[in-house]
Amino acid sequence: MLKIEEYFLPTLSLRLATNVAVPSWEAFGREDGILRATQLLHDEVLVRRAWPLRTFGVFDVPRGDQPGRYAAAIEATANDDHDGRTMAIAGGYFVGVEHVGPLATLGESLRWFYEDYLPGSPYTPRPESHLFLFDPRFSPTSASSILTFGMLAQRSTGSH
Repeated sequence: MLKIEEYFLPTLSLRLATNVAVPSWEAFGREDGILRATQLLHDEVLVRRAWPLRTFGVFDVPRGDQPGRYAAAIEATANDDHDGRTMAIAGGYFVGVEHVGPLATLGESLRWFYEDYLPGSPYTPRPESHLFLFDPRFSPTSASSILTFGMLAQRSTGSH
């Protein structure tokens, strides 16, 4: 069983690296998914010479034949608005899943959350993009790697 996390996420201003297509849940864990977008972000961060405390991922859910999109991101600064690659995420109630394990197993966790858990849960997704929250515990191939993914949501008051 995966750990469901609930908390209030503050408003974020994120600077996005190049988007990559993710045609399926499994694509997030392949070389051309999160790893490719993260490498693009790392290249950009090296130019800045300042590694951020946290990194993020912004994604749209793949639906049937319609692929999702994924972009690695860092918190934006006031100087980041010049090229249109910043995105504001309004804060609010965040529900997510703590995924433990290598990226190769991430697709199973995403599928469970979005297809099995979420439809019967007390959460209604807000229309914003969904998020990955990375911290120092993340390592793409480690069995003990930890990352959180999820969405901003409204919590319904009815019983489920």
